[in-house]
Amino acid sequence: MTQRDQKTLLMLVLGVGGVGVAFWLLYSYFLSPLAVYNSQITSLEDEVETKDQQVTGVKRDRLMVQKARARSLPANQVKASGDYDKYLRTLLQFSGLTEVDVTDPPPPVDAKAGVGVAVALNAPKKPAHTILTYSVHAKGTLASVVNALENLQKTPVLHRVRNMELGRRNIAKDLTKDDLTVSMSVEAMIVAGTKPGEEVKLEPNSMLKLPTDAYPRSYADMARKNIFIGFMPRDAADTGSIDNIIPEYVRLVLTDPTSGEAFLRNLLFRTREMRLQSDKKGGFNTFQITTEDRSKVLVHATVLRVDQREVYFQVKEDVYGIHIGDTVTHAMRRPLSDAELSALKLNDLVLPYDPKTDTGTNDSLKKGTKGAKKRS
Repeated sequence: MTQRDQKTLLMLVLGVGGVGVAFWLLYSYFLSPLAVYNSQITSLEDEVETKDQQVTGVKRDRLMVQKARARSLPANQVKASGDYDKYLRTLLQFSGLTEVDVTDPPPPVDAKAGVGVAVALNAPKKPAHTILTYSVHAKGTLASVVNALENLQKTPVLHRVRNMELGRRNIAKDLTKDDLTVSMSVEAMIVAGTKPGEEVKLEPNSMLKLPTDAYPRSYADMARKNIFIGFMPRDAADTGSIDNIIPEYVRLVLTDPTSGEAFLRNLLFRTREMRLQSDKKGGFNTFQITTEDRSKVLVHATVLRVDQREVYFQVKEDVYGIHIGDTVTHAMRRPLSDAELSALKLNDLVLPYDPKTDTGTNDSLKKGTKGAKKRS
């Protein structure tokens, strides 16, 4: 290696070393502190944003507490417990419930008279609001229960139904009797910081009409479709006899399109389920709904076809479709149109109807007979 090459190599080494030293100086005195400062700035910005959110939450909560105080029970727990107990009993009885029994919450514990208990320094603080829990047991109809819930909803006080259980009474005696037992837990609140005179007046707001945009559900609809005895027509109580409403309690409970079978259940009387078949050979392609003593035929129908969750039947010259869970009366409110019959391919199954030969229209049958003759 010549002297010139040695000088060139030395200059290259010194140049690379100088660049490395310069980069180290740049990183140590500028880039590294800058990265640390940027990290600290980001951390401080996140902390500021968290604090801002906390401040916003505190302001929002303060506003909510101020509004809640206008719907709070009295600050005095003894007075609040007594007032709400009297109000709750009156409301439930006014709603139609009977034998109302309300168990009040336990009386407040005097901190000065109670036994001192050591509290840990880091123990979480308990909410300053006071919850009063009432256990309610009563009896009545589903309509009275629904009416009580609606009146509770209309009362502008901080309370809620925590849980509720409904049970039937006298099932073996009368299946049609709407007689229930009610057990529920009602909670009412005393908002912290409530001053005398701020508590709400305990009475339902008669000006509030439900449903509203805030509460779109209609409570009255719950009572009309009774979950225990089925749908009850509004005029059923005025008929003077349950004969006219028997078809309202005959429901389609099972369909099997593979075998062409279906079953109707009478929820009004303790009878076996009615077996239906679309095949004439089986002998179950017609069915009748009669009075309990079988002295009067209310509905005489012929099964045309059993589909998945649907049965099509003919009464006189009209064809109806009953969906699983529906009643015969509900299905017979509107017969199928010609267009619907064509779309469902039922035209070929419809039987000719002649009033002169229709034995199913007879109003009276001998007691103990197995049913009317089959339609020709």
